[in-house]
Amino acid sequence: MDSSFQDKSIKVYAVDGSGANRTLLTEILRKAGYQDVTGLPSLKDVIAQLETEGVGWVITPLMLDQPVNALHLLRLATENPELKDLRVSIFAEEEEYSYLPAAFQSGLLSFFEKPYTKDTLAEQMNQFGSEFEKWNFESPLLSASYLRSYLKDHGSPDEWLKFEKKLFSIYPSYTNLLLEFVPPMVKMGMTDEGKATLKRAKFLDSSLEAQIADYTQKYLNGESIEEAEGEAFNFLGLEKVVVVDPDEVVQNQIKEALGELGITDIQSFSDGESASDYIKENPDPGLVIMEWRLPKLTGPLFLQRIKAAGAEATPIVVLSSLLQESDTPLLKEMGVAAAVKKPFDQSALVKDLITTIEQDRKPSDQASMERKMREDLRLKKLEDAMAIQAKYMAESSISQGAKEAIAAEFAFAQRQYESARDHGIEAIKLNGDSLFILSLLGKSLMLLREFDLALKCFKKAQQISPMNIERLCQMAEVQSEMGDEEGAKETLNDASEIDADNQNIDQTKAKIAINAGDTVTAKEIMAKLDEIDNVVSFMNNSAVAMARCAMVDQGIEQYRKTLKSIPDDREETKAIVMYNLALAHARASELEEAKIHLGRCVKVESRVRIKAKNLMARISKALDEGSDFNLNLNNSPLAALPPPSSGQGNVTQGTGDPEADLPEINLEILRTVSSKPGDLACFKIFSTSQIDKNVKQKFANPPRFAKRSAIERAESAGADKVIAAG
Repeated sequence: MDSSFQDKSIKVYAVDGSGANRTLLTEILRKAGYQDVTGLPSLKDVIAQLETEGVGWVITPLMLDQPVNALHLLRLATENPELKDLRVSIFAEEEEYSYLPAAFQSGLLSFFEKPYTKDTLAEQMNQFGSEFEKWNFESPLLSASYLRSYLKDHGSPDEWLKFEKKLFSIYPSYTNLLLEFVPPMVKMGMTDEGKATLKRAKFLDSSLEAQIADYTQKYLNGESIEEAEGEAFNFLGLEKVVVVDPDEVVQNQIKEALGELGITDIQSFSDGESASDYIKENPDPGLVIMEWRLPKLTGPLFLQRIKAAGAEATPIVVLSSLLQESDTPLLKEMGVAAAVKKPFDQSALVKDLITTIEQDRKPSDQASMERKMREDLRLKKLEDAMAIQAKYMAESSISQGAKEAIAAEFAFAQRQYESARDHGIEAIKLNGDSLFILSLLGKSLMLLREFDLALKCFKKAQQISPMNIERLCQMAEVQSEMGDEEGAKETLNDASEIDADNQNIDQTKAKIAINAGDTVTAKEIMAKLDEIDNVVSFMNNSAVAMARCAMVDQGIEQYRKTLKSIPDDREETKAIVMYNLALAHARASELEEAKIHLGRCVKVESRVRIKAKNLMARISKALDEGSDFNLNLNNSPLAALPPPSSGQGNVTQGTGDPEADLPEINLEILRTVSSKPGDLACFKIFSTSQIDKNVKQKFANPPRFAKRSAIERAESAGADKVIAAG
């Protein structure tokens, strides 16, 4: 939402080479309620101003004969995240309309007709304001309205339809957007599909009946849509939806509701165990809809199993009449997107699903933003998390206590545990005890080796949400560190009573065995685990944390115990831990020991072999010459995890090092956040092939742009204050 347009507080540059036109434009804009309006003669002047101060809206002719034109400005806005909040509107004469598709593809907000008079200009500005208000000041929807007016007369119907579908996938709660599928469908001869789309729009939103009648008359010659047999379009673009409910009647009702959304790939299960097995073999379903009371594997266990084994980023909807108030904390902890009570009305369920998917893709309410930030941080999608954080911190309706809690989450994700602890304590002071903060404090204090306080936080959190197996395992680890082996055993027994087959429990047993120096038992346990990387990465991070707490020798011993515990067939993992052990010795100035472990490491074909060779060469040179040896930034501990595959999006590979795993959240990092569909008008939503050589040339060679530090502070949306507090 572009709220600055709503309250008219946005800073506006009105550009025109004619002084008379500039005066007229600024006058009209001020009459429309925009008070902060500045007239400038050229876009070169605009660029100079943008380097030193923030601006929200530039209105300009194309100015194609100038050194800097409007297309250059659009290109700069998409290539420089500092300009992510800039909106650009242009004046275009009819002979310049060929530039519009490329301009909209590059983030154009709107276009106005030229030439104009005082009256026609005022009318266009009033229409702009009314249209923006109609679309709740969402710039992509306003931009789409102007783009649509061009496409109706000049555009390719195929590109038009693709655009409408992508726009709706981002804003599925705007059911009136479905009506806009019909004109391009009819142009392409897809009359039956057009009828089916209107029929489903009517089902989704009965308030559209009058508009649907109008579209039916205008585009379909008034033909009835009730018997439409065209193929249903998959409105939400969801593939592979999993439905888990023991009641076959309810399963069919849910399938019918999903069918109204054009979803055909639906996998249904009557028990939690079979559904969990399916998701493990078929990860990342588009949506999971589940009953809470399930046979074989109940809701709380099913939820934790699938979150750990293949549905980490999947929106989950719990559909049940059996939810109790005591279940709510676990639902929030597990990131459940929505809880819907049975019995349900089919049309109401469809609307709930639409809202859930929209908030998952483009979160705007506080709860959805928090859920997505936590999810993105867990998956190391730092850019995605930070893009949401910027909006979250700028939202005045969100309390400072909640913002402190999110600052703690980001600090923890960067392994800045002292900062996470301090922000967490401040959040509790402002907002009182919170399940998320108590759990986060427990984890931070645990890694700061303040075990007594960590255990108190975990226990208090567990009282609020007693079914959380992961936290029980963390409590057992703390108790083991404190020497309370009996307490750790009892806590793990409590976890086993909830779900004896949970992999977290066996992983924790392996961690405890390593800590206790029982490498034989640890090796036996790890040999039976499907996945050991979590154990090895945890022990690696523990060793780094020890080093940070001036416990260098203990950190080295931790690496040694971990190395002995890794099964013999995991040579890659062993090589990585050997490399980390060598680094620990090098940091302790024990170069001969470091060289020995690097020599073993280079004998194994692994992704650290080249790094190990290079480091060993540097250490050998230092030893031969008797010179000082210093590690550089490239020599950070590596995680046991393999590099991400190409299908993992922007998941960042972890290193296990608090300085290298996630960059520090600061303004330099904020500048790397790139636009996503829906961030900058129709940029990355609309795509066109209608760009000829002449149009491309006008985009070429944009001016150099460099933001200055004074503006960076002004545009940080309060992030600088959060950083300073940390």
